[in-house]
Amino acid sequence: MTKAKAGRLPCQSGFALQEVILAFALSVFVLGIALPAISQTVAKLTELRLHSTALSLAHSKLKEYAFDCAELPSDYQGVENGFFWQVSVKKTLPNGIDGPLMDIYFVQNINVKVASNEHAEPLISLSAHRLGGLNP
Repeated sequence: MTKAKAGRLPCQSGFALQEVILAFALSVFVLGIALPAISQTVAKLTELRLHSTALSLAHSKLKEYAFDCAELPSDYQGVENGFFWQVSVKKTLPNGIDGPLMDIYFVQNINVKVASNEHAEPLISLSAHRLGGLNP
């Protein structure tokens, strides 16, 4: 073993208190910026997943009514996957049709609304038109 020369301290290992405080302050600063951004991103992803599921449900109900050519009641509603959905079908006459054709041809306006519950504002609202014939 060698002795330290007079006036000099032996070699020290580790970090100085100033370095530790600086690293801690820098970590707190970075976390202070990153955590709100991460939290906001998680909230937006949750909202996006909610709207995506609602859109998928609305699309399936619109397909069921508009493209499967099923005669369904004018108002139909239910709950599926935790969402309240409502379909309304209204028969109207196409523009420019009058006279004897009025009793033969019609257009069905099909509106689909999906909400988180029965009394909430719709998350998604889709509509389509279907040409019908032989109006009873």
